[in-house]
Amino acid sequence: MKDNTRFVAFDEHAEWITVGIAEPGRDGRVWKRGTIPNTPEAIRKMVRKLGPIENLRFCYEAGPCGYGLYWFLTELGGKCDVIAPTLIPTKSGDRVKTDGRDAMKMAQLNRSGELTAVWVPDKAHEALRNLVRAREFDQASIRMLGEGKFTSFFHSAYGGEAPGVGGTTFLRKDDYIYAHHRGHGIPHAAGKGADLVSFLAEHCGKVTGSCKGITGFHGCDPEHGMYGAGGTIGSAFPVSVGWGLAAQKAGKGQVVVCFFGDSSSGRGTMHEGMNMSANWKLPIVWVCENNGMGQFVPIKDAYPLEDIASMAAAYGMPGVVVDGQDVVAVAEAVTAAVDRARKGKGPALVECKCLRFRSHVEGAPDWIHGELRKPEEVEELKKRDPVLLFQKKLIKQEILTKEEIEKIDQEIDAEVEAMEKFCDESAYPDKDILKNAVYAD
Repeated sequence: MKDNTRFVAFDEHAEWITVGIAEPGRDGRVWKRGTIPNTPEAIRKMVRKLGPIENLRFCYEAGPCGYGLYWFLTELGGKCDVIAPTLIPTKSGDRVKTDGRDAMKMAQLNRSGELTAVWVPDKAHEALRNLVRAREFDQASIRMLGEGKFTSFFHSAYGGEAPGVGGTTFLRKDDYIYAHHRGHGIPHAAGKGADLVSFLAEHCGKVTGSCKGITGFHGCDPEHGMYGAGGTIGSAFPVSVGWGLAAQKAGKGQVVVCFFGDSSSGRGTMHEGMNMSANWKLPIVWVCENNGMGQFVPIKDAYPLEDIASMAAAYGMPGVVVDGQDVVAVAEAVTAAVDRARKGKGPALVECKCLRFRSHVEGAPDWIHGELRKPEEVEELKKRDPVLLFQKKLIKQEILTKEEIEKIDQEIDAEVEAMEKFCDESAYPDKDILKNAVYAD
């Protein structure tokens, strides 16, 4: 029987994709299909034009863009290989990274069976890896701060990583996020696929940091939709409205996910932001990480109702409450709100009831009003550790084994160790960098 498989290769970049095609048969034509925007709509349209998806075999090179394209194509019903870049055959004289040529070359090599595919984690694997990554990064940050490696301070997310990870892991790369200050946005950056080593280097004040070591703790990664953070609680709301308006005008289906703490709900900027987002039907998902504590004051002493999500009704938007210790529950709720926003139906509010295992900020007593939180109370809270809860669920559902989970732990430990080594070996910025930060060249 004649094989009608068309081999389609993508050379993926943040904003666009170059497509190469190898037609069926050993001597079939190899050609450049062209360049398309890196958006679901453009990819879906291109796939439709190429013919029945069962006759298509996709591939692309593993790299910074992650596995989003793989998941999208497989959910459409296609077969896709993610290729190990170091194992792509080369010949003497081959030029490197000429996009169209790379895509055509990959398509041809995939047709001849010369490419090596990497293992691609499913969404459960990816969520767990990001959750463990956020936890290990947090624990390393606490230790490094104590060792004098950090130039500023640290607000640990220990025990409350699930909202950041669950709310970002399944977003598009071009979606915007405003990360919550707890954990300094690391759970959110881990889920979004951002460059975590640059976040750690920023905390160490090194020139390899995402802001050249100047800020000491504000991380950013514009390529992954993270454009920095603010030093005041409540500044997230008007900025997110601006991003939402930009996304709406761009018309590319982008969504903004803004994370904020329970005590931020008392800021006027939140009410202004939610009102404007609802009135203009902006594609924003507001995610409240409610750990029950605003610094050293319980939220019950600062807010009269049980749920912050109750506020949503005042602005005519949906509001839901989820278990913020369950990364799956968070992901499901945020994904539903994101899908709604992409369809032009406006904003929604997701409240995640989560926990905080450490003090508001490292080095400060763990106060509640004027009294220390009891150690036995914290130990009781740790029975609902989000990492352990998710690991137990995956084992019970036979999605992962205990051995596979231990392997993930080991791999993330090695990853964080390598990050710390990189930061230790990086240089501090030269003082002249301040001139460029203040004055134009």
